[in-house]
Amino acid sequence: MSYGEWSATWWQWLLAIPTGPGNDPNPQDQSSGAVDCSLNQSGPVWFLAGSGSGATVARTCSGNISSTTALFLPLINVECSTQDQPPFHCTDAASCRQCAASFANYIGPTTLHLSIDGVEVLNGAQGFRAQSPLFGFTTPKNYNILGSAGGSGMSVSDGYWAMLRPLSPGRHTIRFGGALVRGPYPGFTQDATFNVTVSQ
Repeated sequence: MSYGEWSATWWQWLLAIPTGPGNDPNPQDQSSGAVDCSLNQSGPVWFLAGSGSGATVARTCSGNISSTTALFLPLINVECSTQDQPPFHCTDAASCRQCAASFANYIGPTTLHLSIDGVEVLNGAQGFRAQSPLFGFTTPKNYNILGSAGGSGMSVSDGYWAMLRPLSPGRHTIRFGGALVRGPYPGFTQDATFNVTVSQ
C-alpha cells in the first residue's frame, strides 16, 4: 500500500472510535499518561495518533508492541469530509481533494520532526507528504471527533506521514510533529511523544 492508502486506513481507524460521555477518549484526544495503544489495532501495522487540539502530549503505551509490528503515524495532517463543519466541509471527490490540499499547503516542511530514542530520523520532508484517495468512513452516532451526528461519510486526507519499521525489543521513545505556518490557523502545532515497550 502507498502512504496515501495507509493514511485513508489510519483515518478510518481513528474516525470509527467514539469519544465523549461514557467513552474513553479517542486516541487523538488522549492527554499525557498511560494509554491503550492496542485499541482497535490488528495486523502487521499499528497506528499512533497525534493531538487534535494542538496540545503537546507525552503518552506511554500501557501494553507491549510486537517486534514484528510496523508503526504508521502522522507528522501532521488534515482531512476534509462530508461530515466536517466549514472550513473542512466538502461535498464530493474534487472538493475534498482541493480542501485537504489547501490546508496541507499551510504546513511548514521545516517544522517536521521525527525522532526515535532522541535520534532524528527524517532526512528532509520530501517524499513524506501524501494525499489519500477519496475514502468512505463511519463515525459513531453523536460521540465522535468530528462533532457530527454520525453515520457514513466521505473524506480525503493530506499531509505528512511516516512508516516506522518494527523496532527492536525493549523500551523506545518516539517523538513526532510539525506545524502550520500560514493560513487561517498559523501556529497550530503537533508535538506527540510515545513511550513504548516492544516485546520479542
